[in-house]
Amino acid sequence: MPIQVSAIDRPDLETAFFELDMVARNSGFIAQRVLPIFNTPSQTGSFGVLPLEALKAQVNTRRAVGSDYPRNKFKLNDATYNCVEYGQEYPLDDSELKNYSNWFELDMISAQMAVYDVLNDQEQRVEDLVFNTTTWSTAALKTSVTNEWDDAANATPREDVNAAINAVVTGSGLRPNAVIMSDKVFRNLKLTDQIVELVKFAGFDDPKNITEQAVADALNVDELIIADQTKNTANSGQNYSGDYVWDDEFAMVAHVIKNRDLRSPGLGRIFHWDADSDSGGTIETYREEKIRSTIYRARAQFDEEILFVESAHLLENITA
Repeated sequence: MPIQVSAIDRPDLETAFFELDMVARNSGFIAQRVLPIFNTPSQTGSFGVLPLEALKAQVNTRRAVGSDYPRNKFKLNDATYNCVEYGQEYPLDDSELKNYSNWFELDMISAQMAVYDVLNDQEQRVEDLVFNTTTWSTAALKTSVTNEWDDAANATPREDVNAAINAVVTGSGLRPNAVIMSDKVFRNLKLTDQIVELVKFAGFDDPKNITEQAVADALNVDELIIADQTKNTANSGQNYSGDYVWDDEFAMVAHVIKNRDLRSPGLGRIFHWDADSDSGGTIETYREEKIRSTIYRARAQFDEEILFVESAHLLENITA
């Protein structure tokens, strides 16, 4: 049985969560942009969700002289969250630390690798929630595009996205502000004749200079949320076989929440129990003398929740 001592909280290394989160955003992680973090002091709990029909109700507010004012009321829907712990450990052998400490900050690297694994696992969970044809299953929530977006000559992404925007407005009253896609889909999208022609009017005569914002403007949304994170699909011991975490068969037109107000409707949130740390997670170390190593552990408690299915429209058949 391994000999070890109690884990020690390492706030000096918890910058790994913050720093790696910034790196993650620049490296193609999008889970916490699609479902923004909401820090909660409780591991589990309930909260009220404002019904869309109440939020967008059309009422008559005219008051006659001497009469009561019109009244309206609504009842919040109950919703719950339950944060689950996720974590990863990296042992750092004493000999490795002595041999390489002059060239690398191995303690920080070990912490960052553990954090990376936690975030990468979350990325896959959120992708599974969002690009989900069971959740978005009906014609009101999902469309199979006629011409895939890698068919440069025939693709009609503007019409596809516009139809999805209309579907979200009809179904929820919310105006989508983002299109979620993988980097592969985005690169195909930039090559479509329709997008190339549209962005010319914004001064992008050379297709290789087309920006994300230019394409977002052409599609009538505020932003594109582009996932560039990859994964190894091969089994352990086999040669690397890379693929995107976010499936290139899909894109989603969605109203993504942009604030911390739980009453705000939108696609969803990630609940984070911040009892240990408000930096997004906790880094701990402990000794395991049997292998003469210091163990670096990253852990965090999350619950990823879709809140308003009607606030998004899933597009499939995006890539042939």
